[in-house]
Amino acid sequence: MKKISTNLVHAQVLTPYERLLRRENAPSERLFDSCGIPVEAVFDPGAMITMRQAHCFGEKAARYTGDESLGVSVARHLELKELGVTAAAVQRSATFFDAGPAIRKTVEAAEPGSRLWTTQDEDQAFLCYRPERRHSGGIQSELFDLQCLVKFIRLAADAEWTPDAIQVTSESRRILRRVPEFGDADIRRHHRTTAVAFPRAILSRPLKDVTRDPGADGAPVETNGQRLSEEFDVPAAVTTIIKSLSRFEPVPPMEQMAERFGVAGRTLQRALSDSETSYRQLAERETFRRATCLLTEERMSVKWIAAELGY
Repeated sequence: MKKISTNLVHAQVLTPYERLLRRENAPSERLFDSCGIPVEAVFDPGAMITMRQAHCFGEKAARYTGDESLGVSVARHLELKELGVTAAAVQRSATFFDAGPAIRKTVEAAEPGSRLWTTQDEDQAFLCYRPERRHSGGIQSELFDLQCLVKFIRLAADAEWTPDAIQVTSESRRILRRVPEFGDADIRRHHRTTAVAFPRAILSRPLKDVTRDPGADGAPVETNGQRLSEEFDVPAAVTTIIKSLSRFEPVPPMEQMAERFGVAGRTLQRALSDSETSYRQLAERETFRRATCLLTEERMSVKWIAAELGY
């Protein structure tokens, strides 16, 4: 049976894309809808989407704007604090070398199955990232990742530093040649890992204090991802997405939910059956939970609540 990726992220991870599209007067709502993402979800701290939906949106936005390197453009305007606990973990480190274990742990916690690490040779080091799954045609997501890796390295390097070499998994050399940060780099294609090379001496440099912004109450920056109880806990992933919907938004049909994970409805149903449950059971459980909350918290008639929830 096809393995289903259960990697989920908060829909707010697409906020930088939404800001850029708004500046371009692009029909962002239509683009979000084409990927099965309500535009309101981008501003809802509790709304969850699948990694596939996030990658899908990046590719469609690039085609609409005609910007082949949109992933780089978006990440270039991204503040590191928007990367959540990963940025916070880096900021708590004294040097780039010290930040390595912190980066690895937070990425693995936020994105089950993904890895981020550093390797070293004589004079050179690599900051490497391997997502749990790079969906087909996900060039924009890789461009976004490359630019974020550069941003992290620049915390210890100069603000205008650019890499001498990079590794990519996609056929993006032609696009990268047009990007100032990567135009002069040795672009090594067809690797399993996305990576950026940098001088080994940078590892021992102190980090700049540019991402620390805990807010007035001193609370840490919230993560952009969520770790599920098991690496491929499909029922938990489905339940998380259903719970993130508005309390009055109907639970989507199973086929629509399957599209969010990039699989057929039968594949999703078999995965749920292997976990001794069904989509219908999960949907009914969530609808009942909503009804209980509405009856307890809201001054609404039982008839109105029943009509809204489909009872």
